[in-house]
Amino acid sequence: MSIVFHPEISDYYKDMLELADAHRAKTLVDPTKKAQGMRKACVRKRHGKTEIRCVNYAVTEQKKDILRRTDMPLDTITTTNPYRFKIDTKEFDPNERVKKSRDETLPEHVRNEYSEPFDFNDIRKIFNAFATKYNFDMPMFSLRKANRPLKDIRHFDLALIPQIMGCTMHDWTSSGGCTYCYVDANSNTPTTPNWGIWLGVENMLQTVKELREDPSIRGGLELHRIRVSGGCPTTALDFVRELAETIETEGIEELYVQFDTNLSTAKFIKGMVKEKKYDKDILSSLGGLGVCSYVAFKGTTRENIIHNTQADVSVEDQLEALGMLVDNDIQVLPCIYNPDYKTFPDFIDKLNENFDNASKLLRVEAIKWDYEPTKARIKCIADAIHVPVEYLFSAYKTEESLNYQKCEEFMLHYIGNKYGLPYKQFDRTQYAIVRNDDLPSSSVRRRPPGFQSLE
Repeated sequence: MSIVFHPEISDYYKDMLELADAHRAKTLVDPTKKAQGMRKACVRKRHGKTEIRCVNYAVTEQKKDILRRTDMPLDTITTTNPYRFKIDTKEFDPNERVKKSRDETLPEHVRNEYSEPFDFNDIRKIFNAFATKYNFDMPMFSLRKANRPLKDIRHFDLALIPQIMGCTMHDWTSSGGCTYCYVDANSNTPTTPNWGIWLGVENMLQTVKELREDPSIRGGLELHRIRVSGGCPTTALDFVRELAETIETEGIEELYVQFDTNLSTAKFIKGMVKEKKYDKDILSSLGGLGVCSYVAFKGTTRENIIHNTQADVSVEDQLEALGMLVDNDIQVLPCIYNPDYKTFPDFIDKLNENFDNASKLLRVEAIKWDYEPTKARIKCIADAIHVPVEYLFSAYKTEESLNYQKCEEFMLHYIGNKYGLPYKQFDRTQYAIVRNDDLPSSSVRRRPPGFQSLE
């Protein structure tokens, strides 16, 4: 395996990262086998309904990171903490704005700006917020479904997140998985005893009902999204469908379902359908129910993906998984983490060869390195290869920062020149990704099912 490192990374850092890659490559992960293990350990049928085994955040190191910014709502049926809140667009959040207004490392004019409430009547400011580092535009998905005006976006920013235990790109050891992952190794291992909580649809909807009745929730915010997370919820698509179907059947207003995917489970899903453990229409039914997916590319080449994740996944595997979603009218919001900047343009070309709108909608996301589980994972790797942890940590962080900077610069020019759009500052939900062979021309735009105009 050979990665081309950025020339600004020192030889010492390169040597350490190559040592780390060699150590982790000894146990390359087969995501299909890991998905099968997750399915066995974390999904069950009980009284004719599907349940998933989710992380109990109360026993995790991740808890410290969660409570620095949001809360962990209680599941009153189990009296445990299997949920966390997620603020996607921190620029909107009054608490985060107060923190930045007091941050002495920021220029005075920036602190003064954050001391003022966010102006939700300013469309440009809203889309500028989506483009700011560590902010996401996922609230647009549910806002559009509800056909609410853009000024209401703040109330769609909050997501309730249950996190399925296990990860298909993790070897289930203390040093495994994505180097930058913010999740505890025990949470990424589905067989960890006394760590998970079994949840059904009833649990989640009861929690939503109680939270919606609580006027104190995050300063009076509304709750419109359940985002099923973990690595990867495609191991429990039947649960995701039951959740969306129940919301529709019970007529629960303005509550929408998202699920995450690391694009590693195409073979697993096909196997589940072949074995009749998933209905053959499992994906199309999710599309029909209006479920959305947040999809994460893990690299630009097989080597880049292995370097980032330890999983033996190719770009073609990722594209196959993406195709399975969009072929079934599942609206996707794609991103990529730590792309190798040298091979990034070729990766964009490959996206364009296969799909219309995929490169247009792709976002390069920055990685935060201050999470406790991330630090613990890198320490385990450093100990295994006998290098100072602070140096290895700095090597990973420097590499990712340079890749992010270079790829952001590329996308800024590429999106502007090819599509005439401001990168990260337009409404992605007005486009759908479709295969090029489904269209008479790759320039044709197609809006997703149920598209509602904000005008």
